[in-house]
Amino acid sequence: MAQTADVRPIEALHNEAINERAKRRVVVFRGMEVRPADRPQRVLVRVKLAFGERESVGRGAGDRHAAQPGRGGGARGGGVSSTS
Repeated sequence: MAQTADVRPIEALHNEAINERAKRRVVVFRGMEVRPADRPQRVLVRVKLAFGERESVGRGAGDRHAAQPGRGGGARGGGVSSTS
C-alpha cells in the first residue's frame, strides 16, 4: 500500500513546528494580591502564573510609592522570589 508524503517545503514544516511549540509555552495570568507589609510604607505583592500543567507564584516587597508616577520613585523595592 502506498502512502503520500508531505511535500511542503522544509521551511513551512519548520515554521509549523515552531508555532506548535510556541502554543505550548503560553503563560496565563491567574491572579495578583497586593497587601500592606509589616513595615510602614511597604507593600507585599504576590502574582500567580500558570503554564501548561504547572503553576508558579512570585512574591516581592517594595515601597508603595515606587510605582506611582510623579512620586520620584523608581525601581526601589525588595527582591522577588518564585516558587513552583
